[in-house]
Formats: sequence, C-alpha cells, structure tokens
Amino acid sequence: METKSENEKPERWWEETTFDYAQNNNDEEYLTTGSEWLGRKIYLQEHEVWATVIKWLPAEKNDGIAFWRVRHADGDDEDLELHELEAAWSCAKIEERNENHTSSSMDDDDDDDN
Repeated sequence: METKSENEKPERWWEETTFDYAQNNNDEEYLTTGSEWLGRKIYLQEHEVWATVIKWLPAEKNDGIAFWRVRHADGDDEDLELHELEAAWSCAKIEERNENHTSSSMDDDDDDDN
C-alpha cells in the first residue's frame, strides 16, 4: 500500500476540506440597497459570462473588505471585491462595444446582399 507524504495533495482534495460553508456564510448581512453597483451588468472574462450585481456586504460588516454578490447568466453566484468588480465593469463596456460593432457589421453585410 502506497502512503502519501504530508505535503502531497490527495487525489480528491475537495472532499477533505475542513471549511464549513454553512457556518461561514454571512449571507443574511448582505444588503440589497446602498451601493451604486447594485443592478449593474458586468462581464466576467475568466468565465466568459455576463452577471448582474444583486447584493453587497459593506466593509464594516466584513473585517474591512467589501464584497459584491453577482449572479451569472447561468444562475451561479460569486462574490467579488471592488477591484474585481471594476475590472468586470470595464470588460462589460468593451464586450458591449464589440457586440454592437459585430451586429452593425452584420447589418452592413445584409445591405450588400441587396
């Protein structure tokens, strides 16, 4: 029988986590008012998915770090820090411009067929 050293990760490491999600979920402290980001659509480039900011956790309630909960178009939720939110907002503006440019180019192509 093969034994693993202490530094080796088990093959299915996620099953051996000791983090208690239920105990560490401070969802009831998230707010749905009081942030300019609420309701904004953002684009998460690393996931290639659009998301909407649905609630937030002020820094005062979270050891000095604010979080914004976003809901992906596929229904998954994710918490972002401000710098991540700002980056996703910038990506959304770029992605929106690209989509508008692509659709207007397609419209131009349709005109050429006539």
